[in-house]
Amino acid sequence: MMSDTPPPVPKRRWWLRALLIIGLISFLMMGTFAGLLIHWSEIGSADEVAANTAFADALQLAGGGPAYLEIVDDDGLRVHHELEGKEPARLRGLHVLAWDARRERLARVDFPGWFVRVKMRTSIGIESFAEDAGLAWRGGHPISAKDLALRGHGLVLDHHFENGGRLLVWSEAEPSP
Repeated sequence: MMSDTPPPVPKRRWWLRALLIIGLISFLMMGTFAGLLIHWSEIGSADEVAANTAFADALQLAGGGPAYLEIVDDDGLRVHHELEGKEPARLRGLHVLAWDARRERLARVDFPGWFVRVKMRTSIGIESFAEDAGLAWRGGHPISAKDLALRGHGLVLDHHFENGGRLLVWSEAEPSP
């Protein structure tokens, strides 16, 4: 005799749904970050004259003066705390300009202040900027958004590499009250 009741439907496992949702959210977040980085970045060819002009313009935007960080012996980092203000300024952005002399490639990345505060809440290694520009330096000395806020608006790093490359980092900040 046949029953009119439908066959039992297998229970879907809740963890499989959760895993799919987490995977989808992660994929969307990585795509968003990649899109933002592309939007904030500009990479192109540049000869030495064009690179020097870009660096001169960037130094002017940074306000000149001494750099907050100084790479010594290609693996050490000297922090010039005397350039720090008494009160932290509100960061509006962090700008990176790097030139790979060997490939004649100039890269510029402009991070907005909100991203710097979120990403650098703990710290970030300066070597990540050098890596992105194809320059070899492994300093391993982290700085935080708080350090940059104490520095305020100005030149953070200006380093010339032995291979002819150059890395320039400057912060843009509103004056502290």
